[in-house]
Amino acid sequence: MLTDLERRSSDPLVTGGVGVVLFGEELAKHGFVKLVDSLQRDPNIGSRLFVAITEGKAEDVLNGNYGFEGNSTYIRDLLTHNMKNRDIPKVNLHLFASFYAEEGRDAYLPVLEKVNDIDLNISGMAIFKNNKIVKKVDEKNLFHFKLLVDKYSEGTKTVEIGKNNAVVRSIHSKNKIKIKKNPLEAIVYIKVNAIVREYSGRKVTTKVVKRLEKQMEEDIKKECLHMLKDFQRHGIDPVGFGLRVKNNTRGFDFNKWKDEYKTMKIKIIPKVTIMESGTVQ
Repeated sequence: MLTDLERRSSDPLVTGGVGVVLFGEELAKHGFVKLVDSLQRDPNIGSRLFVAITEGKAEDVLNGNYGFEGNSTYIRDLLTHNMKNRDIPKVNLHLFASFYAEEGRDAYLPVLEKVNDIDLNISGMAIFKNNKIVKKVDEKNLFHFKLLVDKYSEGTKTVEIGKNNAVVRSIHSKNKIKIKKNPLEAIVYIKVNAIVREYSGRKVTTKVVKRLEKQMEEDIKKECLHMLKDFQRHGIDPVGFGLRVKNNTRGFDFNKWKDEYKTMKIKIIPKVTIMESGTVQ
């Protein structure tokens, strides 16, 4: 890829300053991992390079005027912010290549959507299987996707209880997966700590806090299980259940696992704790 470009250039091409690489949707659907591999093998490119997919052509996304410091800086900062403080799981060139190479876990990348000439939006996560996009997790499901594949250090979620809703901020989460055999079953433990920052009702009483905790647990259990069953139907495993089974099974047969995964029972056990805030009575 770089060699072909150098043949057409009268000056040396330097890749060390690359911070973000975008691949168009059409290319990603038909396979682009060889291009990612060439980036990974380039000693001038850091492993923290961001890689993302664009809705439509990458060229169209780049032909905008985002921010004050240039498009590359804007896109890099957009991805950094959303991975640190919002619903996008952490992923870069090194992590994507690692996930893709591992038997028993499927890789994923963020998807960028051009809103207009000055705005971009992260519209979801593309999940890959055999060098192609198989499934896109929509924007509305990213909170639960991140609970399953990563951990939150900060985050925000709106929770509805009756006619009122609360904005739960400063979310911290982690997950743990336990595999049982005979019959095969995966148990996903999700622990969430959070603080209520806004509430449309009169007061955030202790009773309201308990209702919020219960409602969040019900939402997490329902939505995560629905998502995982959809992954099973598509034969994709971004959570890495297969990797965990492989590491605990002597003589692991991956071909056999492909069928077992689609019928494996999955249980979600969430635990939400809303910490004290200044509004709680």
